Amino acid sequence: MSNAPSSEILDCISGDFMLEVKGYCSYTALLSSFEDWFAEPGNAIADCPNSAEEQLARLLNVNVNATGDLSDEVHSICSGAFQNYDKVPFKTSTGADERFVEDYYKGNGDWNEQVATLFPEYDGAGTRNKETMLLKRDAKVVDDFHNEEGRHSIVELPDLPNFETCEMNAGKCLC
Repeated sequence: MSNAPSSEILDCISGDFMLEVKGYCSYTALLSSFEDWFAEPGNAIADCPNSAEEQLARLLNVNVNATGDLSDEVHSICSGAFQNYDKVPFKTSTGADERFVEDYYKGNGDWNEQVATLFPEYDGAGTRNKETMLLKRDAKVVDDFHNEEGRHSIVELPDLPNFETCEMNAGKCLC
């Protein structure tokens, strides 16, 4: 079966264009973005007989009638975009060393076991209710990272032994 587009599908695009996919890049998301663009006046020639999906297939040089070809091509485009996206090591999000990160993912790190504690006056200087092990304060770096670099980068999971048998490639794997 040929990947060439059907000769019955006309080229209806007027000029250049760029698509932006917000959120997860997928066939559905890309097609939705293209449909929105395609429907805007002036982006396609008047009375274009093609659907947005047919036109997208033509642009990608894929046979729209071939089951899965268009979806596979979009998946390939999304994968390529993902590979070229900025990535930061997970330890950047914690501000800690690899040992800390490994202990955290094993479930026995400081942040896993923290219980905020108030100590009574202890230094004779009138200091009362001194807090210790306050996760909101101790892990503030995570919130700061999320609001800055983490919003625009892909966080790479650390290369830890506890992920070696995880088929889901997830941050928490109950394998």
